[in-house]
Order: sequence, then C-alpha cells, then structure tokens
Amino acid sequence: MGCPSEPPREDLPQVIAAVAPSLVTLFDGQHSVGSGFVVAPGRVATNVHLLVSPTLWMVTAQGERHRVRVVARDPVRDLALIQISGTDPRALPLRRDPVRVGETVIALGNPFGLGITATRGIISAQGDSIGKDERLQTDAAINPGNSGGPLIDTRGRVVGIVNARSTVGQGVGFVVPAAALAELLKTAAQNEGG
Repeated sequence: MGCPSEPPREDLPQVIAAVAPSLVTLFDGQHSVGSGFVVAPGRVATNVHLLVSPTLWMVTAQGERHRVRVVARDPVRDLALIQISGTDPRALPLRRDPVRVGETVIALGNPFGLGITATRGIISAQGDSIGKDERLQTDAAINPGNSGGPLIDTRGRVVGIVNARSTVGQGVGFVVPAAALAELLKTAAQNEGG
C-alpha cells in the first residue's frame, strides 16, 4: 500500500509533463554538461561544479538560449543560482516537509544531451544515515548530465537537487535537500535587498 500523499502511478506522466517546461540544460558551447530548473522568478538552480567553462550557455525547454550569469553560490553544498530573463517558465515549488525513506521520487535532467529524461526510484536513505552531510540517497538512475536537475516527489515538488552518483556501484545517487536551496534563495534575496 502506497503513501496516502502519493497519487496513483498513472498520474506520474502528467506530473512529469507539468514539470518539464521548467527545466534547463547547460552547454559548454558544444556538449551538454548538466541540468538546472527554474526555482523562483528569474532564478535557475543548478550545481556549482557545473560552472567551470567560460563559454557556458543555458537553454530552456522552450529553446531560448541565455548566457550563464551566476547570482549566488554555495560551494560547500554545491549549489548555485543563475539569472534567467525573457520567457520565465513556472518556478517549481520546493517541498517543505521532510521526505521519508521509501518515498517514490523522480530524477529529471538531460543526461548525455539526449533531451529531458525522467527516472523513477525511491529515497534510499537520509543523509545522516549514510555519513554524507546534507545529502539524501536515491536509487533513481543518475547519469552524466543529470547533475543540477531536480529530484521531485509524486506531486511535482522539488525534494532536492541531483548532485552526484557513486562511480563504484549502481543505484546509489546523492541529492542536496531542498531546504539547502531554500536557504540559498533567502540569502540571495537578502543580499540583493541590502
């Protein structure tokens, strides 16, 4: 029996279709290097480790191309906020309540430059139970290019930001919790206001 808050599985295609327009892909001029998503008006969330190329571009799901302009960074948590202008896709809501081990989640991103891809799994462990600070563990398939993309619950809320996968095993991926992104958004807003 599933969690009461989860919709029937046949609703997942509708949830994914609603979230997909808010995703972006980061390109280094030639290749896809990672993903991101609109998290607030004019703001895209992604990973700091993706922002190494001086020729980085961001392409929205609508095909709009933007130069990457970083407005906030948290290198410890590997989070960054990028400015986006023009057509502003809907910001994805951050989940405020904690996730539980066993909950169904979906990782979204653009692995290998194949286009928007969804993989389904569960929350496998909380960060403190696997020895990694402020990370969730998931068995949703994560591949190169997924970094920076959202991990969502079955209602389309962002549970976390895809961060890394194990290179020595399968089915072990790590995600920065949404609460850390909420903190970065708050800090960035305070810095802009003052």
